[in-house]
Amino acid sequence: MAFGHFLVRPIAATMVPAMLVGLVLVLQQQDPLPYVLWSFPLALALAGIWTWFRIRSVIVEFVVTRNGAAALTVMEAVHSRSKPHIQRVFDARAVARGAQVTVGHATYTLETEHWDDMAELLKSLTAAKAYYEDTGGHSR
Repeated sequence: MAFGHFLVRPIAATMVPAMLVGLVLVLQQQDPLPYVLWSFPLALALAGIWTWFRIRSVIVEFVVTRNGAAALTVMEAVHSRSKPHIQRVFDARAVARGAQVTVGHATYTLETEHWDDMAELLKSLTAAKAYYEDTGGHSR
């Protein structure tokens, strides 16, 4: 499901130019078959690679514990076979169009339109940050 959902736009972006060139060849009364035989598989392969990269980079879920958080990509959320790698929350603050969150060595900009309950997420991340700062990361 996730791969198919993310594949629609890349297929459109890569196939439209291939189809337009094929159309131009037909309108010029040239044989489009040699072009179609290499351009369509190339366009599909490019769309697949683009999609594979996207599902490994788009953050769709945060797992928040009392002393840290983990950002999960589409691939990690769908195929989670192990526990998420919880890291320290260094920063969690609201910005103009959403929030900016630093977990571990990565900073994420989250847009409000893509996150259903941004206020609750920020509250949880801020609590995890405060817990770590209060205790030094150790259990009480």
